[in-house]
Amino acid sequence: MDRNDGIYKNLLELVGQTPMVQLNVITKDFPGNYFAKLEMFNPGQSQKDRIALHIVENAEKKGILKPGSTIVETTSGNTGFSLAMIAMVKGYKCKLAVSDKSSTDKIDGLRAIAVISVILYHAKITLFSQNVLDGGFLGVDIFFVISGYLISSIILKEKTNTGTFSFTNFYQRRARRILPALFFVMILSYPMAWFYLLPGSFIDFSRSILSSLIFSS
Repeated sequence: MDRNDGIYKNLLELVGQTPMVQLNVITKDFPGNYFAKLEMFNPGQSQKDRIALHIVENAEKKGILKPGSTIVETTSGNTGFSLAMIAMVKGYKCKLAVSDKSSTDKIDGLRAIAVISVILYHAKITLFSQNVLDGGFLGVDIFFVISGYLISSIILKEKTNTGTFSFTNFYQRRARRILPALFFVMILSYPMAWFYLLPGSFIDFSRSILSSLIFSS
């Protein structure tokens, strides 16, 4: 990859550009010199960035992965994080299946990528006359996959523990979780929309607010 005066064109050029340090204290009783490669300095904070980027670029060279393709991966966290980041930069769609053994921290991390990528995509942020996140809608795919996993696990757990499942209780719980945040965002965004948007755009915004309230499109 071409680099110019220490300026990198995107996050992927940082993959593998991790520092190496000499170990002195913990190796003082051993002969020879010892060094550690600090893989946490990869953009995804994991050595899985190297693996994921190699797999994707190798698939591109072989013609397996083409523009508009979808990357599908079963992941417990780091690999999915790396693939989501790479897909986001390269403009691919990405679908991740999360194991029921994954920690909530890892799931929340994937959720964060999903939300941030969609927000930045719609913000139309450009770098060197190119959109930074051409694949912003992969966030929607990630979010739907994670939500599907979580919903399925809730249904299965309730069915296993009680022998039955109540849609009424399920939607009551979801309403208690979702509606407060939804109302909070609406209260904050409506005055800003009134102030900044043109009349036509404000009407469209109001319709989207109404659709959100009744969970329709």
